[in-house]
Amino acid sequence: MKGGEKVEGIIQTIEDNMDLGEISVRHGIHSFKYGTSEFLKEIFELVNPSTDDVFYDLGSGYGIVLFYGAEHYPEAQFKGIEILDERFDMSASLLEENGLKNIELFNEDMFDCDFSDGTIFYIYNPLYAEFYPKLLQRLCEVQKKHPITVIAESRCRVFDETDWLIKYDAISIDVVRQIHFYRSQSA
Repeated sequence: MKGGEKVEGIIQTIEDNMDLGEISVRHGIHSFKYGTSEFLKEIFELVNPSTDDVFYDLGSGYGIVLFYGAEHYPEAQFKGIEILDERFDMSASLLEENGLKNIELFNEDMFDCDFSDGTIFYIYNPLYAEFYPKLLQRLCEVQKKHPITVIAESRCRVFDETDWLIKYDAISIDVVRQIHFYRSQSA
């Protein structure tokens, strides 16, 4: 992505100026803490998106995961859902600046967005624990139509405990944290 250091500085400025209390009043109680993976190369090598894939980043923030994927896997489609205007606006600006045609961005709550065309779902940690059952229910409905892959970079236990996902790989980040990769069992 063009101007990486400049972008990181802009992102930090936006994050520093956000009022999480005001954001919670505007959008309800979700986890608005910003974070993104530092292991993008490893993640994408394991899922290897192809022509038939639609990769969703649920809680896409500034689109860093999407931009990486779109640049390295131009044959796949990448879609990001971000509820916060500040983060969405920056990712939309970066998309316009970089001119990638295989990215689509949505500025809305993931529970209001139709992501039923998705085949790969990246989930860093967009929700508080009590909202994960609702997300799992939505993902389960998608996997009834076609196989899906889920990449969970936090709250992996929630995904481990489902009866319709099978963990097929993991990346160790440190002694405690891992990124887990799951496939749906049925289509």
